[in-house]
Amino acid sequence: MGSTVPLNRIGDMHQAEGDNNAALNAYQQALAIRQQLADSDPNIVEWQTDLVASYYRLADLQPEQANTYMRQSLTILKKLQQEGKLSHYWEQWVDITEERLLE
Repeated sequence: MGSTVPLNRIGDMHQAEGDNNAALNAYQQALAIRQQLADSDPNIVEWQTDLVASYYRLADLQPEQANTYMRQSLTILKKLQQEGKLSHYWEQWVDITEERLLE
């Protein structure tokens, strides 16, 4: 995950500067890495929740695909919730994600 944090910060910087294309590129690179990590070991909760964080960033930049990203996030969160693996922090994101899907 270490390499995804700088990519997200770069994306955040680009987004703050109004360069959404560069931000999107950085976020998509981070997502690809996070997806590989999550697929390599689905039992590592942090890698699964990192995916959720990536989906949220992408949903903000691509509102036309936001519902898809939110459904993907909710699938991950609900699975972890059913397994009793979510921290209190991430438990809150289940409701937040469900509400965002209703918008």
